[in-house]
Amino acid sequence: MDIHVMSADCVRVRLSADECARLGLNYADFSPESLSARLFIATVLTRLYAEGTVSDYPQKLTAEVFEDSGGLAVYISGRGLSCRTAENEPDGAETVLLMKTPAEVIAAAGRLSENAHAELYSFGNGYALAADVSLRGGSRSELLAAAVREYGRLLTDAPQSVLGGLCL
Repeated sequence: MDIHVMSADCVRVRLSADECARLGLNYADFSPESLSARLFIATVLTRLYAEGTVSDYPQKLTAEVFEDSGGLAVYISGRGLSCRTAENEPDGAETVLLMKTPAEVIAAAGRLSENAHAELYSFGNGYALAADVSLRGGSRSELLAAAVREYGRLLTDAPQSVLGGLCL
């Protein structure tokens, strides 16, 4: 699942065909009456709220669904939806990338440049990489970076030198 904040009041969620099958979602059944569609929207909003991307739950939602390469592209917008975009964050805001597996950590560390400042944490049931550079798939949020530092366990402050050379 790829989640991208399009603007302060719109989020795009892309799902592959496999993800749609696992979630029981398809274009024809995506409607306000569909329990799986409603649970999907609620899950996405809860995740964005937990990450600090959405600062308030919306009062009224609109979801536009399009078929996209065998999967779905879902655009969620609504009155009261307030997303933090890169423009809303201060210049010094860090990017935080949440990962589940060691393989994802190694791949992300390998993409970091040597002069980037980054820290790797054990966070929840996975890992979090906080960096002063943009990370593909990451969230640019001071709030999330602060939560990672407070509740995570620092594994290394030089992940690119420790893990960057490892092969998968």
